[in-house]
Amino acid sequence: MRLPGGLLLVIGLSACGGKAGSKTDVHVAGHSGDVGGSAAEQDDGGRVNAGSASTGPSGVGGSAGEQDDSSGGRALGGNGGQSVVSTAGGGAEAEQPETGQVLELLLDPGFRGMPVNAWSLLESATIEPSAVTNGVDPGQLRINFCIHEFPGLFASQQFDAPSFAVAGPSSIVAHWRPGKGSSYLLMSLRGRNMSLKSGGASGGAGGVSEGSGGTSASGGTSGGPSFDPTWTTQHACLGEDAYGPGLRLDLGFRRGSTCWPENYAFIDRIDFVSGDSRCPPLGSVLNGDFEQAHGWDDLTDHGPSAEPGTRAEILDGLGPTGTRAAYLAHGRLAGSMSVPLGSSLASPMLRMKVKGTVNTTLAISAGGVRAVVSGTGVFTSLGLCLSDADAGVVSDLLFESTGQGDFVVDDLTLVSDPECANLRVADGGFESVAAISTWLTSSAPTAVMQIESGILAHSGSRYLHASTTDGCSVPSATADISIPPSAAGAGPALRFFYRRPQPQTHVAYLVQSPLYVSTPLPPAEDWTEQIICLPATKPGEPVGSGTIRFTEDFSGTCGAPYPAEELFVDDLTVTTDPSCPTQ
Repeated sequence: MRLPGGLLLVIGLSACGGKAGSKTDVHVAGHSGDVGGSAAEQDDGGRVNAGSASTGPSGVGGSAGEQDDSSGGRALGGNGGQSVVSTAGGGAEAEQPETGQVLELLLDPGFRGMPVNAWSLLESATIEPSAVTNGVDPGQLRINFCIHEFPGLFASQQFDAPSFAVAGPSSIVAHWRPGKGSSYLLMSLRGRNMSLKSGGASGGAGGVSEGSGGTSASGGTSGGPSFDPTWTTQHACLGEDAYGPGLRLDLGFRRGSTCWPENYAFIDRIDFVSGDSRCPPLGSVLNGDFEQAHGWDDLTDHGPSAEPGTRAEILDGLGPTGTRAAYLAHGRLAGSMSVPLGSSLASPMLRMKVKGTVNTTLAISAGGVRAVVSGTGVFTSLGLCLSDADAGVVSDLLFESTGQGDFVVDDLTLVSDPECANLRVADGGFESVAAISTWLTSSAPTAVMQIESGILAHSGSRYLHASTTDGCSVPSATADISIPPSAAGAGPALRFFYRRPQPQTHVAYLVQSPLYVSTPLPPAEDWTEQIICLPATKPGEPVGSGTIRFTEDFSGTCGAPYPAEELFVDDLTVTTDPSCPTQ
């Protein structure tokens, strides 16, 4: 059924072979000792050398909402110089004040079958109006998934939503449970994935509250696969692009999930919740100054295999001016941000202040971009250019520290910065000054790939340089990109300039585009333009995302040195080109 304004809600499930997140014990822990280095603040404009020896720890390669974290998530708070860490994926939730208001935008939100045909269903989805659930009323939607090819879309309804000015930060809330097989819901708005987190319409602010024998929290962990047949409530926060008429909301399969001979699940209710305090206000990071007791989740592995001293906490007195801040030692901390549309905030940048121990690294995942920074021992003001794939949606943030020391993070804000004007591939010219370079590089003594400066650049003063003298190691440079919709007669393309001078005997340099397509770079003594077609979307479909990687293929004997074979790369852009397919 199509209502005025054309907002489409489509419901589906994905099957996966993973297990449900396990319960994490409650504990209260304090902080002792300084975090490495002087407390003096050093604002060096955010320059970070991308020539690190690692592309960052595992689990950072994507939206945090898509992580399958078997340890469960734990909401963080702070009180009197101590951190409060509590469960958010198992056990009883703490009693929390009501948050938000359920707006009656959907027809038959509880699947009672009234009015008839309120939902458009595939034959694999059935409304069971008399089924007894643990919801407030009977009725459920049964979905027999794994019957259709991807994407698995099962039920749809169109409706109009209020404007952001009227509704405020809002969410879509789903009450559902697996029936047989491991499954998880995925929601997207206008084809753009949203992060599902635990907690429903009355789950509180996702923070902490006093309780008997400790502290507990509701809301917070990212949605993951589950075998647990008990009812669960999850919500997805809405960005600026999710309001007003003309929206389409889909719930469906994630590509790559596994199916069994019989798979089904149930949805009890879908609601639009206005004024949800668990969701970040437009143009901000939720609790970005860490002064409140909500908005952040500990995704750290605290099990037997965890590094000694592993911690992810919010503590008093650690910020650059003595305020609360996040503290990580081998820890993983997840939050959220609401990046406005380009018409509201052009050239968006995530600003932050960090201080880390020397020889410790902090991996950052912010929506569709990743970066790694190294500790300097002093507070540094940094900026990270964001992708246009994140404009208008609520995206996940993930911070992860590795190394022998620790990191402090504070004062996260969203600003406009002209250096972030090229949102499809941040730092495509390697000239980043105010922003962290989002290029993740990997090198070895005999196989180097790093950002350098000098007169050899195609334009400006910086470029990517690879040099290999032995085939024992394979260097690489990786960056996240967003992929635009096809234009009339032109598909999405990656365009860049490169040089591949002599000698060219042992190494074939490659660029790997999304969908793992490798393109060899032919010999070129002078700067040469190269165009590589990217996976196409249809006109009018949302921005996609992916990863590009420069690397090499070696033919020879490890340990037999040879004269250096080099590659130079500069001035990358993502655009559309008539030579590329449109779908």
